[in-house]
Amino acid sequence: MSVPLIKAVDRIFGGILVRILPRPKTAIPKNPKAILCIQLWGIGETLLTLPAIERLKKSFPKAKVDALCTDRVKDVYGGQSFIHRIHAIRTEPFTILGFILKNQRAYDLVIDFEEYLNVSTLIAWSSAPSIGYANQPRSRLYSRSIPYNDRQHITETHMDLIRVLKQQPRVGGLIAPKIEKSVESKMRRRMPKGQTIVIAPGAAESSKSRMWPSERYVDLINRLPKNGSIILMGTHQEASLVNTIQKGLKRKSTNLAGKLSVKEVFAVIKNADLVISNDSGAMHMGAALGVPTIGLFGPNLPVRWAPFGAKNASIYHGDCCKYSPCINVHKGEVPECLWGKAHENYVMCMKAISVDEVYAQALLMLARKI
Repeated sequence: MSVPLIKAVDRIFGGILVRILPRPKTAIPKNPKAILCIQLWGIGETLLTLPAIERLKKSFPKAKVDALCTDRVKDVYGGQSFIHRIHAIRTEPFTILGFILKNQRAYDLVIDFEEYLNVSTLIAWSSAPSIGYANQPRSRLYSRSIPYNDRQHITETHMDLIRVLKQQPRVGGLIAPKIEKSVESKMRRRMPKGQTIVIAPGAAESSKSRMWPSERYVDLINRLPKNGSIILMGTHQEASLVNTIQKGLKRKSTNLAGKLSVKEVFAVIKNADLVISNDSGAMHMGAALGVPTIGLFGPNLPVRWAPFGAKNASIYHGDCCKYSPCINVHKGEVPECLWGKAHENYVMCMKAISVDEVYAQALLMLARKI
């Protein structure tokens, strides 16, 4: 199913079900033995659940902690010692129904990290006592719903779901995805020698207005130090965008858009010296893998979604637009730019980011690596 169709089906049919199903009457267990964590969508979003899931396992060391996700993000959870089993499903009605029927009594607690899709709540409601966010009509189906604090980083917000069970400290840092040595060695051999900068000019298909103008990426890349190598990254869907950017360059670059698996992308980013990205999965990969990362923001807030960690930076001028932040995933709001493509203010929040300031930030962060 296409992304727009998935969203439409979930909004219409899922939206009806979460309003008519009965409220659960089950209490949260004090010492759960089998826990299911749900995060269906987005590589970046999935990476940002890892600190909370790790803390959950430390709080209940004897419990079996499983993860439910979609095929597209399963590699984020793969190899993590604190996750017992990964259920990777397709976002199709019969696949989801099959999981529900098979696992109705498999868990005694469900933690739903998903912010947007109603289907995750339906799975949680049908499986066991559950904890999720108190921000949408679907929240009535959780055994306990927790206020969504949209003025803190999402890693802390996810940790709030775990703090309900046991007091937890603040998030210390992200957790890197696991990369097989063979994959890392293979990609290291393919990478250029010397200082390497990864450029990720795309954004999730759910909101293309998060993208900095492609011509500004061209200008930026042409200015970046010539003694460094440029790697252009993107998905299959972003290959055309990346090709257009590469054609405008006056320097050599390596175009890997649509050519790598998720694990291979992890390996390339891990061996980079700097990542420059829109608010996307690549940005969170860079931060999780310990690579200095610059995130470019407009429709969304860096206070929630910044590349986490002291060595990273966010650039944001969304206060120039009366609609920013127009993306509020926890409220089900993921629109394209509300000005409309024909208006002169279209994506003004992203256009407010100058090439000069991104270039200056890049030089500063590269200098720290020397």
